[in-house]
Amino acid sequence: MNEKSKIMMWSAIAGTILGSAAALLLTPKSGRELRKDLADCTQQFSEAGLSVADKIGTAGLQLVDIVKDTTSYAVQEVRQAYGKQEEEEKVIISAVDKEQSEDRKTSNEGYYI
Repeated sequence: MNEKSKIMMWSAIAGTILGSAAALLLTPKSGRELRKDLADCTQQFSEAGLSVADKIGTAGLQLVDIVKDTTSYAVQEVRQAYGKQEEEEKVIISAVDKEQSEDRKTSNEGYYI
C-alpha cells in the first residue's frame, strides 16, 4: 500500500469513529422525554397566546372608549354649532317676517277688506 492509500484509509476510519460519536451524543431524546417536552412547549405557547389575547382585548376596549368619547364630543360640537345656526336663522326669519308684516301694513293702509 502506498502512502496516499494509508492516509485515505485512516481518514475514513477516523471519520467513521467521529461520526458515530457525534451520532451517539446528538441522538434525540426518548419518546417519553420528547412527548413531555412537546407538552411543556405547547403549554407555554398556549399561555403566551392567552396573554396576548388578553392584551389585545384590553387594547380593543380602550380603543372603543376613545372612539365613543371622540364621537360624543364631535356630536356635541355639531349640535352646538347647529343650535347657534338655528338661533341665527330664527332671528333672521323673525326680522324678515317683521319687515314683511310692516311692508304689508304700510301697503294695505289705503285698502280695506
